[in-house]
Amino acid sequence: MTQSSLSFRQLGRILFSLAGASMGLTSAVASAATPWLLPELLWGQEGGGWSGPGFYFSILKIVAFLIVYLLWVAIGDWINQDVQRLDLDHNLWNGLYFFSFVAAFFLFLLIPFFPVGYLLVCLATFVPALIYTSHRNKKVSIEDRVLTAAHFKRIIGRLSGKEVKVAVSPDDLPPPIRFDPIAKTQQEKNLRLIPARQHPGYQSAREFIAEALDRRGEAIDLMVAPTSTTLRYMIDGVWINMPPVPPESAMAAVEVLKILCGLNPQDRTSRQQGKLDLRYHDVPLSLTFASQGVAGGERVVIQFSEKTSRFRKLEDLGMRPKLQETIKNFLNAPQGIIVFSAPPGHGLTTTVTCAILSGDRFSREWISIEDEQKTYEVIENVQPYIITAQDRQNLDGFLDKVFHMEPNVVVCRDLPNGKVLQRLAEETENNRLVITTVRAKDCCEALLKLMALQPPAKAFPEKVIGVVNQRVMRRLCDKCRQPYPPPPELLQRLGIPPGRIQAFFRPHVPTPEEKEVCPQCQGLGYFGRCAVFEVLVVNDNLRKILGRQPDYATLRKAARAAGMATLQEEGVLLLAQGITSYEELARVLQG
Repeated sequence: MTQSSLSFRQLGRILFSLAGASMGLTSAVASAATPWLLPELLWGQEGGGWSGPGFYFSILKIVAFLIVYLLWVAIGDWINQDVQRLDLDHNLWNGLYFFSFVAAFFLFLLIPFFPVGYLLVCLATFVPALIYTSHRNKKVSIEDRVLTAAHFKRIIGRLSGKEVKVAVSPDDLPPPIRFDPIAKTQQEKNLRLIPARQHPGYQSAREFIAEALDRRGEAIDLMVAPTSTTLRYMIDGVWINMPPVPPESAMAAVEVLKILCGLNPQDRTSRQQGKLDLRYHDVPLSLTFASQGVAGGERVVIQFSEKTSRFRKLEDLGMRPKLQETIKNFLNAPQGIIVFSAPPGHGLTTTVTCAILSGDRFSREWISIEDEQKTYEVIENVQPYIITAQDRQNLDGFLDKVFHMEPNVVVCRDLPNGKVLQRLAEETENNRLVITTVRAKDCCEALLKLMALQPPAKAFPEKVIGVVNQRVMRRLCDKCRQPYPPPPELLQRLGIPPGRIQAFFRPHVPTPEEKEVCPQCQGLGYFGRCAVFEVLVVNDNLRKILGRQPDYATLRKAARAAGMATLQEEGVLLLAQGITSYEELARVLQG
């Protein structure tokens, strides 16, 4: 958003500079041409054009233009930020608003009659803005609409310092959460949103979801019975038991969420699934809802995900600089296959996104092959190609069309079969780099799983250049973690020489006498998550071994000989820095 906002202001300043230069050049030409050209041809009659009597510029006319120009810059900046906040087509609306004014401005310089040119610039300033306002008001809820009676009342109230009563939407009440049903049309969206807002449990649903997000919940597991409830939040990847909520408010909240997801709120026995967008503290999130009738009640599972990852660089993931450099070398390779891997739920999608953002997407042509059932975050200068049900019937033809675009880098996650893997390996011969993913516990298992897709014996092993694996674990709360001297047997088990590390850290466990818990982690002992990485540079010896269909132990031994540091060895570095605990590292690596 910042980049686009700055660019619009910069374009405005450039246009203003061009205006000054144009008027100065025109004045100089006029003075030089006076013996041959009549002043009326350049400036119009007295009072026309930019001048008054003689060849000076009229201050009043320049001030009038500057007022419109500054309004145009302010409105354009608002449009630029608004289209990005609402996820509209910023290229379309910014381009329409900017170029319509530019065209009107240059016509203004050419038209010798100031009132006509000034009217044209005013129309170019306000008409596109009104068109955009009309379009965006149809995309937002009533209270977010601008240039409406309620909007003007709020403005008058702020300017006068007096309280102006305006009809309050349920979404204006705390907590700061707004639901946005997923629908093809605004009418269909309203058919869900209006009944949900009219439901007596709407505020309960807002508070129920906001409470989970306040506690950093990534998912909710709710069991609703007629007289009781059980509630768990997944926080930093671990399920935590929470105090039960009243059954009446829980059932009402579930009904509202079903309405918003386009499900049947009265059906408490069938399995139902749906999705919903929302904004919490103005952060866009996606919500996945699933319910199923069980003995004695109904079970509801709700999952949250950020629409745009907070992590944008490999450094943001906590990756060591040496590993970052290795992965960037993979990404800069002219050809080959890079494999990213992790067990389910360990941040594979986020790491691949950060890797793509770390690659050269400006001098190289990138594409991403994605299934219509599972698309990924849109990344600048990475063209997505979506596989539809019809494309699956002729996957070879689809890949032909994709590679006909002559991409330099191809991102193809979750390979469906060995035939696609073979095709991608063959395409590396045309100076293409391929990035793919697989679910695996470590780098060696990732390679063996891809070999299990049964590509031709040499197609994949000869082309793979690197493998990355990762695990995500909880980070100790730095406000309440407690140091302790590591036992000698633990240091020996981890391969750490005695005396090398003076202290490990563990989570603080509140005692019954403590009346207050840590305000940051709320007594959990952990706050946030960190990742540990295993990076394997595939050499010729590994390729030969991989081509012979080795077992896991043989491949693992060869990978260690090639210099690969294991997940445990990387995890020990996190222990030494006090980032996580031994118990957490053991839980994740043994899971």
